[in-house]
Amino acid sequence: MVNFSYMQSQEKTGFFFLLVLLCFPVLRMEAEKLYTVTGSITSSRPGTVYLQIVDEAGFNEEETGFFRGAIIEISSPDESPGLFTLENIPPGTYGIRSFLDTNGNGKIDFSLRGIEPWGTYRPVRPFMRGPRFREIAFFLDGNLEDIEVILK
Repeated sequence: MVNFSYMQSQEKTGFFFLLVLLCFPVLRMEAEKLYTVTGSITSSRPGTVYLQIVDEAGFNEEETGFFRGAIIEISSPDESPGLFTLENIPPGTYGIRSFLDTNGNGKIDFSLRGIEPWGTYRPVRPFMRGPRFREIAFFLDGNLEDIEVILK
C-alpha cells in the first residue's frame, strides 16, 4: 500500500525549496547593487589627470581599502573639460580626489615650489594641508551624474 500523505508532504517540501532556490538569485542581485559616477574635470592647464574614488581605508592608502580610478588626458582646457565614468561602485561612503600630474611621475608632488593642481568632488581647500576624508566624504546610494571636479 502506498502512503499518499507522505508523498504529498514531500512534494510540498520540494516545492518550497524550489521556490526558495528560484528566488535566491533575485535576493543576491538586490544585495549587489552597483552604481556609476560620471562627471567632468576642469583644469587651467593641459596634461594627465588622475582621479580616484576611495573609501576611508583607500583614502589612507591601506591595502584593504576600496579604490577605483581613471586617467584622463586634458589636451586643451579651453576647448572642453575632461570627462570621466567610474563604474561598478557598491553603496558606501566615499571621497573623490584628483590631481594634474605636471611632471609625469604618476603621483601628487609637494615641494617648495608648490603643489600640483588638485581638487575633490566636495570643494574643500584647507590651509597648509590636504583634505581629510571626512571633509570630502559623501554617501553613494545611487548613480551620481554630472559632478564637477575643479583642479586648482
